[in-house]
Parts: sequence; C-alpha cells; structure tokens
Amino acid sequence: MERAGTTPCLLKSKQIEEDFPYLSFPVDSSAILDNMGGHISPRKLVSAHQMAASLAGCQIIHDVVSKVVSFDGYITIETEQKRSISAKKVLIATGGFTPFRHLLPYGFKLDLKMKTSTILKFELNDKEVERLSSMPVVIPYVFSASHQTAKHRSYILPPIKYPNGKWYLKLGLGNGPVQEFTLDNEDDITRWYQGTGSAFIAHQLYDAMLNIMPGLKYENLESDSCMTTHTKSGKCCIDMVTRNLGIAVGGNGHAAKMSDELGHIAARLRSLQHFIN
Repeated sequence: MERAGTTPCLLKSKQIEEDFPYLSFPVDSSAILDNMGGHISPRKLVSAHQMAASLAGCQIIHDVVSKVVSFDGYITIETEQKRSISAKKVLIATGGFTPFRHLLPYGFKLDLKMKTSTILKFELNDKEVERLSSMPVVIPYVFSASHQTAKHRSYILPPIKYPNGKWYLKLGLGNGPVQEFTLDNEDDITRWYQGTGSAFIAHQLYDAMLNIMPGLKYENLESDSCMTTHTKSGKCCIDMVTRNLGIAVGGNGHAAKMSDELGHIAARLRSLQHFIN
C-alpha cells in the first residue's frame, strides 16, 4: 500500500472514539484507517467506463442481448430490439444473467451461484449530513472466538447524495454465514430486483446500525435489493471459451472496486491465455 502512496494507521478504541465520536465499538476494538479509501458510485462508474470506451472508438449500443451464435469464424449477436451484430471476437461480461440467456456455446456451463443481497438506506437531513461530514467508509468485522477468521462483515457508506436529491447513509452485509438465498433463473432475478429485499435481513441490518451508530437521526428508512455472482473458487472467471469468445464473470461481491483491472485483463485475454491457463 505504501507504493500506492498510502500508509494505513492502526487506531485503538480510545482514538476511534475521539476521531469518530458518532461510531460505537466495543472497548477492545481496533481499526485500520486508510486515508486514501473511498466509495464507488455505480452510476458514475458505468458512465466513466462508457466514456472511456467511446473515446477509444467504441460504439455504445443500448439494447439487451438475447442470443450469441458462432458460425464460420464469426459471432452474431442478436438483441431484443431485433438487431443483428456480427463480430470476429466477443467478450461476455454479463454477470448473473450469463447462465440464463443463450450466450454460451451449446453444452458449456459455468458453475455460478447468484446470491441475493439486501441493503438499508437511511435518509438524512442537512444537519445530520453535516454532523457526519468527516465519516469514512466503515467496514466492521465480527470475528470468531479464536479471532482467526471473520464470522461476517458489513459496510457502511458515508452520507451520499442520490439522483433524487436526497442524502442517504447506506448499510449492507458482506460475506459470512448470513447468506439469504440463491436465484436460479432470470424470472427470479427480475422479481428480486423489482422488490425491496429481505425483511429478515433488513431487520438484522437495522439492529447492527443501531449498535454501531446509536445516535443516528434519520428521516426515513428504505430497504433495497441487490445480487452478487459467485464462482466455486471464489475468484473471477476470466478465460477464453472458444477461439474468439471470451468470458469475464463472477465478481464474488468484489468486482466493482476491481473493475478497471478486471477489464484490463479481459481485454488482453488472447495474449494472456497461456499465462491464465
């Protein structure tokens, strides 16, 4: 991390309380503070990636792919709006929807699990936003009795202004034993995204927030749904399926923060194929 220009520092419970009085942790807690840390806006990230692609000469087509067909050295992409696009090479990076559309060669299956995720958003007024203006991204870990492995972790983002003009504090659950359930088909994924997540998990998240930030004052509370795509190995699957068809799927809940480098590897897939294999 020093080579990246940042040197994390270790904080004990007393210093945590002094520097961040709105956070509450057990007296024996420790924290690692990274002053270069931050958070990612998914909307801005996608917009930035598309702008970079456009500047590099790519054409952005706003459509939904329904089928990918290989024939005679070329690949044809068919879309829901009846477009037909031919290409010499195709990279599939379609996340949890990959197994449920005709995107891969016949008989080829990826061992993926699509897991649900529920988040809570606490709407804040201007006074509370100002009080929490120094708040960093917080990733609390709860360890096992032996302190050897993390039982589970969550994440809390500082106040962020959303497109609707409102400020929210966002809380989500990371890895650990509290996994909701898997989504086995595209209809289930669509229904999940159209809903507000799991009421059971939302209640657990709410209790966790009250423990970590007992003095939080909020105007409104919303739950929302998300999904993560997991591989059997826990590592992203980036490889060539055929001579001219590649895949980059399975972020295991960490893809957004690494998306630039994952895309870089995928873009150079043919030249790296021997190394990756």
